[in-house]
Amino acid sequence: MVVGPKRFIRIAGILIAVLSLGWWFPQKFISDGMTAITTRTEQIVAGEAYLITELMVYDNPLARLVVTGLRVVRIEHLPGNCPPNEAKRGYSHMDYRAELRAYGPFGIPLRTYYGLCGGNYVTVAPASAD
Repeated sequence: MVVGPKRFIRIAGILIAVLSLGWWFPQKFISDGMTAITTRTEQIVAGEAYLITELMVYDNPLARLVVTGLRVVRIEHLPGNCPPNEAKRGYSHMDYRAELRAYGPFGIPLRTYYGLCGGNYVTVAPASAD
């Protein structure tokens, strides 16, 4: 089956339009989750975790095409989630953990990131509260 040039251009245009909508959708309709955070401590944790996760995820230029949105899903008080040497710093927000979710085109959830130790360290594996 041979596709003529007009049909090829039409199909390519539709494909580009659909992919553009898929990339644009999460940026406009999935919030970053910061508006639901009320306390100052949780704002610090969420901000630190969001910034570090964003730097980690967007380290690869191609990742900017795949990961189209980040959202703070949860902030929780989780004592003991810091390494012992970091826990000695004594910041008030060190016992908090932030959970962030990355979204791909069309708002498809991709991976969950955990900002440990007050959001200063980001990992893809949840910390256990031992």
